[in-house]
Amino acid sequence: PSRFEGELEEYLVRVLDDLPAGERLLRTRLLACLAGGLYQDGSVDVERSEPWARQALELVGEIEDPLTAAEVLSRARKALLDVDPPAVQLERSRRILSLAGRSDYHRSIGLLDSIVDLLLLDRVDEARADCERYREIAERTRSPFHRYHVASHEGLWALVDGRYDDVAASTARAEALGGPFGGI
Repeated sequence: PSRFEGELEEYLVRVLDDLPAGERLLRTRLLACLAGGLYQDGSVDVERSEPWARQALELVGEIEDPLTAAEVLSRARKALLDVDPPAVQLERSRRILSLAGRSDYHRSIGLLDSIVDLLLLDRVDEARADCERYREIAERTRSPFHRYHVASHEGLWALVDGRYDDVAASTARAEALGGPFGGI
């Protein structure tokens, strides 16, 4: 939202203000999009993104569709990454995974979130296991998005394991895969 000089944020806030009270699902989704977008936009402006994320989290329990709830949780969770303790964030990541069902996309966002949380908690073996679960999704879907994250994980583990010669190759692979959608 900030990359459009605040216009998109202002527009979304006006839409939220004008929504009828009964439009709880759309309100929740827009709140989460606003929170996640403000955080991810490079500004990492927690003061602006946190209130939207908190409002989305208050409403997420009302969402009947589990995949929509997973998406809302992921976006709100992202906006609170620097605010809430990693243990709380891990609970949200696990909830995303429980809501994902058989959806590879939603399982992938839950796993990506979980990997971050586990690393912040210094639970390296569990993070590595989730990376392997993520790799399975990437191999099955063959999605450039998923393959990008696998290459990024490979670079991360090369650093952690002291295999410094492997870092450049993994990074180059991730850059090649992530470039078209802005991954790196």
